Formats: sequence, C-alpha cells, structure tokens
Amino acid sequence: MINQFEIYAGGSFIQSDNPVTIFNPYDGKTVGIAWLASPQILEEAILKAQSAREAMKNLPSFVKSRILNSIAEEIESKIENFTGILCRESGKPWKYARGEVQRAIQVFRVAAEESKRLPGEFISIDWT
Repeated sequence: MINQFEIYAGGSFIQSDNPVTIFNPYDGKTVGIAWLASPQILEEAILKAQSAREAMKNLPSFVKSRILNSIAEEIESKIENFTGILCRESGKPWKYARGEVQRAIQVFRVAAEESKRLPGEFISIDWT
C-alpha cells in the first residue's frame, strides 16, 4: 500500500491536480504520493487563515496553550510512524529522523508555554 499525503489547507485535507511521487533516495522505492498546492488552493488557504485571525486573537491564552499541547501529544503518540515516514522519504538514519520529530514536539510545547506569556505592556488576566 502506498501512503498518500494530502494537503491540509483551510481546515480540510485535499488533493490537487498535481500529484508528486516520493521516492526513497537510497533504494528508489516509492514512499508515497503527495500533492502540490495550486495558486487557487494557496489563495483559499490564505483567505481562510485571515478570516480566523480575529477569533484566534480573542482566544484565551490557556485555550491556545491547551491546543498547542494537544498537538504535541498527538505527534508524540505517533512518533514511531512519523519517524518511519521521515526515514523512508529522506533516507535519514532512524536516530536523526526521530530527533527531527522530537524537535517538532518540542516546538509545539515551547509555543504552548509562550502563548501564556504577557503579550505587551499590559497584563491580560484571561489565563486565570
């Protein structure tokens, strides 16, 4: 079975008219299929992101932190799968691919903590 890696844009997983086959650089075997986003897909994703800006701005910091931590937890729960995919598509040794996945987890955890920091010259009490 060939893995398919759809584009996540504007809140949905989608495919475009431009599939790309991903090969392992060492053995030439097919790892999976991904899709390149068209200019229209990119534009729609940008517009949806802009429309969510106000809602995200008004989201309490404890909720932002909880969301970011849940992303880190979900990645961590699938660390072996992500590591395997990264090994196959890049040809990296397991140790280094796992380090990259762990780094992604760390980035979300740091962002979760930073989302609770004071954002400016005034103190928002929404975290309480």
